[in-house]
Amino acid sequence: MANGPHTGWATRTWQHLAGAAAARPWRFLALWLVLAALAVGLARDLPKLLYGSVGVLPGSQAALAEARLAGDFDSPYAQFMILTLEGRDPAEVDAVRDRALRAIRREPYVLDAMIIEEDRPLAAALLIGVRSDRLKETEKHVAPLRATIATVLRPGGAVTPRLTGQAPLSLDIVKLASTAAGETEKQVLPLTFVALVLSFGALGASFLPLVAGVGAVLLALGLLAILARFQEITVYASNVITMLGLGLGIDYALFVVARIREEARRGLAHAEAVGAAIRHAAPAIAISAGTVFLGLGGLATAPARESAGMGMGGMIVAATSALAALTLLPAAASAAGRWLDAPRALSSRLTGEAGRRRWAAVAEAVLKRPWLSLAASLLVLVPLALPAATLELGDPDPRLLPQVLESVQGIEVLRALDRGGALMPFRVVITAREGQALTPQRLRPLAQLAADLQAHPRVDTVFALVEPKRLTRLAAGVALRGEAKVREALPREAASLVSRDGRSVALTVILKPDQSIREGRAFARDLLATDWNARYPGLAAEVLVGGAAVMSQEFVASAHRTYPRVFAIVAVATAVMLFWMTRSAVIAAKAVLANSITVAAALGATTWLIRDPWAHQLVGLPMPAETIPAGIPLVAFCVVFGLSMDYEVFLMSRIQEAHLAGKDDRAAVIEGIAASGGVITAAAAIMGIVFLGFALTPFLPIKLLGLALVLGVVLDATVVRLLLVPSLMVLMGRWNWWPGERSPRPGAG
Repeated sequence: MANGPHTGWATRTWQHLAGAAAARPWRFLALWLVLAALAVGLARDLPKLLYGSVGVLPGSQAALAEARLAGDFDSPYAQFMILTLEGRDPAEVDAVRDRALRAIRREPYVLDAMIIEEDRPLAAALLIGVRSDRLKETEKHVAPLRATIATVLRPGGAVTPRLTGQAPLSLDIVKLASTAAGETEKQVLPLTFVALVLSFGALGASFLPLVAGVGAVLLALGLLAILARFQEITVYASNVITMLGLGLGIDYALFVVARIREEARRGLAHAEAVGAAIRHAAPAIAISAGTVFLGLGGLATAPARESAGMGMGGMIVAATSALAALTLLPAAASAAGRWLDAPRALSSRLTGEAGRRRWAAVAEAVLKRPWLSLAASLLVLVPLALPAATLELGDPDPRLLPQVLESVQGIEVLRALDRGGALMPFRVVITAREGQALTPQRLRPLAQLAADLQAHPRVDTVFALVEPKRLTRLAAGVALRGEAKVREALPREAASLVSRDGRSVALTVILKPDQSIREGRAFARDLLATDWNARYPGLAAEVLVGGAAVMSQEFVASAHRTYPRVFAIVAVATAVMLFWMTRSAVIAAKAVLANSITVAAALGATTWLIRDPWAHQLVGLPMPAETIPAGIPLVAFCVVFGLSMDYEVFLMSRIQEAHLAGKDDRAAVIEGIAASGGVITAAAAIMGIVFLGFALTPFLPIKLLGLALVLGVVLDATVVRLLLVPSLMVLMGRWNWWPGERSPRPGAG
């Protein structure tokens, strides 16, 4: 261990592979070119394979309710969409409404359609029930339905149709996410290249990290396209791949290229410099990528498929980023030869002696008063972390989604028509434990249940077999005429709320139009927590509650169950890998604590920014956001933790090299910061550019993830690596290396 950090068989395997790539560069470049071409071909159809949402949580109450509605009932509106119409001429709106209703009903995939709003002279709304048993099937009918609607519009007419609902919104999100990712790449890559040129002072060296980042993204998207053909994956997976692939790929490549140039300045031949850089960089890259991979692997096993999709995308791109940095990059660097430093004087050198002296002076100033530096770092991080304790998970308010989407515009029309609750109905399915549902004994408590729901201050309308107050009269009719006769006499709409076998009845609950997403989820929590049989004696039934708000609440509950497992995986993996590298339990524990407070500060700052009455405008939100999608904090945690490990390993490996060479702890820390400060700062700046580009997209989940990541990277590279970690290293002194060596070995190395 005298020559540097401990290396094991895995690291040696990566080092051998990188060495082979450097020794046979043209073979590896040709192989990567073939892989990239195949990946581009596979990824061409990726938008068609991904989903904006994958519906309910498997095995959840909402999933069971949806399955029972689809399988046991003849309701035409188990899966539905809503068409809104707006115009300037009442007569034309009425004409288009009637033509659209006739045309829609003729479509083979439409079960029924009805008018739900016709009292407004300049607007109308139609409820469209489709032949489908789940959301992903409903999505297939969106495009043909929009085409049908277009056929009934007069050329030059002044009526605007907007199709909305879960399925149209899901598809619109896929298109938006795919477009936003492509636009962001076009903006980010030129800025990243400029930052690399300013850092390296050479076009050749600046070009290689972009090659590695783009190569990692292309290969990951190709692998995702293969995976998406066999299982349902959300569009978030491709967004995570694009964001992290550029960030991780460029970050890893930056460390390798910087080390190559440093070794070359020490007098090594180009081939030897490439080999030496790989030997030193491979452990940092392997540990960082391993941390991200394991953490997101925990997320990929989450029952919530939106979160699982992010985890899958992150796992794939962590692996391809490490592969690109340790194969594609050595091959490209070896092939570039002396062109790596061409032209030679665009800017100051990243790792030149002048830069080392500047960073050494910074380290001297920080370590002159280590207690003050430690206190200063905590005074920054702790207040930023506090809002994270109040972070609330949940679906975003539709008003925060881009208003350019047709489905979002349709939601706003429904709000204006006071029909916003129709988009998120609650479904209550009541199944008799024994016998039939329509018995006098069961209809009386059912009448009370429906009446209580109708009287709830959040509820606008309850659709039942008959009006809630008439259910008692219906019970009397059943007692006199029998259940079969009463079912035959029910109107068609009411009969569809009784299952074919007569054992189940369904209620649909519509909330008032002024109810927010948060209030809808609170109502869902109340329904899920209700003991129906205890509250309504005589019901003797299984009660399932479904609907979009219930799905959202169940996703949040699933995320809360997933969080501890993912946190434990990442923390343990970090501690084990750092202990394996340094043989120090103290350094491993400090890294976990430092990385944890970095993540907390990033999430806390993000929470404050999006909630504050004025700060939300700084990040491009039209209104404060009450909630954050459930998967975002987990992905941010895994990625920031992994990138923090990247910087930690890069800094600690340099400190350990100096320690093993015989320097005392203070001198070793100064040497480590002098050698790595410039590279870490440049890496953070470039990662910040990449993540900031995604933070400026109109797609809310990716905006929030980009914001959390850019804050995490900046805080880690500045406050944590330059204040917190160095001051703790000096204050701990010889105990840094416990249980290994607690004093330097003079003359070692």
